[in-house]
Amino acid sequence: MKGFVCLVVAFLAVSASAETNEASLYRIFLGQGADLVSYGEYVLVDDRVVFSLPLTADFSQGNAQLVSVPADAVDWISTARYADAVRASQHVAIQGDVDFADISADVAHALNKIAFTENASKRVALAENARVRLIGWAESNRGHRSDEVLQIVALLDEVILSGPGPSATRGVSVSLIATTERPDLVPLLPTPTLQEIIARALIVSRLTSVAAERVSILHAVIALLDTPDSTLDTDWRNSTRAGAARDLNFEREIDTAYADLRRDALDLADRYADQADVRGVRSVLDSVLVRDKTLGRKRPNHLSAVLAALDSHLAAARSLRLERDRWKLQVEIVREYSNSVKDFRNRFVALSSQLEDIRLLAGPDVGELTNLNLKFEKVAQTLDRNVPPVEIQSVHDLFQQSLTLAERAARGRHEAVQVGDLSAAWDSAAAAAGALMLFERATEELELAMQQPKLH
Repeated sequence: MKGFVCLVVAFLAVSASAETNEASLYRIFLGQGADLVSYGEYVLVDDRVVFSLPLTADFSQGNAQLVSVPADAVDWISTARYADAVRASQHVAIQGDVDFADISADVAHALNKIAFTENASKRVALAENARVRLIGWAESNRGHRSDEVLQIVALLDEVILSGPGPSATRGVSVSLIATTERPDLVPLLPTPTLQEIIARALIVSRLTSVAAERVSILHAVIALLDTPDSTLDTDWRNSTRAGAARDLNFEREIDTAYADLRRDALDLADRYADQADVRGVRSVLDSVLVRDKTLGRKRPNHLSAVLAALDSHLAAARSLRLERDRWKLQVEIVREYSNSVKDFRNRFVALSSQLEDIRLLAGPDVGELTNLNLKFEKVAQTLDRNVPPVEIQSVHDLFQQSLTLAERAARGRHEAVQVGDLSAAWDSAAAAAGALMLFERATEELELAMQQPKLH
């Protein structure tokens, strides 16, 4: 018994050899029968499958491009089964042999105990327990090293069944003679050649709806085909390059067409919006959709950006149209008010030079200063005779505030001159500055209210 156990332990040590695995290349199988190569796992995002498309035969460099294809073009059953097989292979490469070494050590330890156990029933229990753990490990590790597992199980069965007398085997389950099989995993495909990589990249360029991905793939394919020391078949390389160049030129033509579409549409929409022509902007929107259909709807993202810009122009045109309609209702009222305060404005302007002198602490002359306050009182009377409409009340209030500050400036300057108070002169200068500023602001707002609104 002890010699037999040593033989089993030696077998376990030899079996724990390492396996290697290539880079993790997944396959995305298409409903039409072809397959695509994915460098690493793929991801389903909404209705797109996003993955890294390898663009070189040297996978150690990791040269890949992030691309996407429609999810409804994928054979998900075949793709998922192949992904399981790749993950199983990854497990073998990364952890499988380490785990197998651990379970082998456990079995060896169990056999060692069996060898030194005199009680037959205990030997059977130890062997059954080791066998169950070993088969369970094989199942949970996707059948990794199943051949070695089967041989070890057979050795355990022989150890158990070789016990002395029927009493030693009475409790052995019939399941001891069962075998463990490798799970139903699809075989991994060979590492693709450069020609296969290029062919699959061209398939992706035709499947993806993202123009930038398509153009980038075509550029990469042409660069691969133009490699000076290429080992690809010359005829295949030349014909494939011609096709890729033709596709790339087509993409450039489409880009140019959509750039023209955007420029023409936005220029025309600008003119219509500036005129508050809502129907005109809507006609541009309709023409863009027709032109996109004529071009084959090749740039959905580009079109979305153009439509969003046109929606903004449409909103601006509607807003401006409303402002202009409102302005037409009010403009005559505003003009009547402007005419009614014309005398006030002229008189205020005539006195503005004296206010400027007060602001600069440069006068005016004492003779002018004495009557300045009286003059502003008469100006106020011309303003008070006007009742402003509601639409222009804010302008009228500014005129009143400018007049109040002008009277304060004239009165303050007169008092400062009388007592020689420079501080009081500065206060009057501030009032004069405020009067001039508010009058100018009110004048600007009045003139603006009489002008037709423009696009902001």
